[in-house]
Amino acid sequence: MMRRALIVGRASRALEEYVAARALGDFDEVLVVGAMSVTFPDRVDHLVSFHADFFDSWAAQRAAAGLPPAGCYWGARYRGRNLGEGKTRARPLRYVECVGGSSGFVAVQAALGPLACGRVVLAGVPMRAADAHVGDAAPWDEADAYWSTWQERMVELRGRVRSMSGRTREALGEPTREWLHDSDE
Repeated sequence: MMRRALIVGRASRALEEYVAARALGDFDEVLVVGAMSVTFPDRVDHLVSFHADFFDSWAAQRAAAGLPPAGCYWGARYRGRNLGEGKTRARPLRYVECVGGSSGFVAVQAALGPLACGRVVLAGVPMRAADAHVGDAAPWDEADAYWSTWQERMVELRGRVRSMSGRTREALGEPTREWLHDSDE
């Protein structure tokens, strides 16, 4: 049976998209990107970010809100260097090789690589400047710069990753129940 991951990003509609994605079926792994973890109401199997130095703060805010801790923390190994290494007490802490592309892309790399998921659904990872992050009123200006990495890696992603919205949905397709379960026996 193919393993499935649901990645919850930081776009303003992420929680709404998360609910819609959950209606498609069950997921083996739930990966939550960065500051979204502070208010994410359900289990966080993996908290993922380029910014590992914020893990302690996010974990403390999650605990203060009465939410359970993340099961694991994933940072980025970028150009041979573990970003934020030594700047967090979060455990277990793992790093995934990454080529850029945003913290959402780091989550994709963790899901497809070490977590061995064959199907990945993106909720709240539209990769468009107009889709501000939760808690931010301003557009996410870095979206265009990070999008180039996604474009460079499309061959690796197609057929394995689908998205609920934005550029990622346009490029990778929208998930369906049939696609999510097409390899089940």
